[in-house]
Amino acid sequence: MDAITKGTYDGVRLMVSVGAMLLVLVALVALLNSLFLANSVSW
Repeated sequence: MDAITKGTYDGVRLMVSVGAMLLVLVALVALLNSLFLANSVSW
């Protein structure tokens, strides 16, 4: 039982970490996209 709970805990931690990294990646792409669009419109 201890192995099951430890494996589940590690899996959930990994899933949360990957989800957070994906969220940050999407946020950075959106930020760069908005900066690029703002600079291209002002020309």
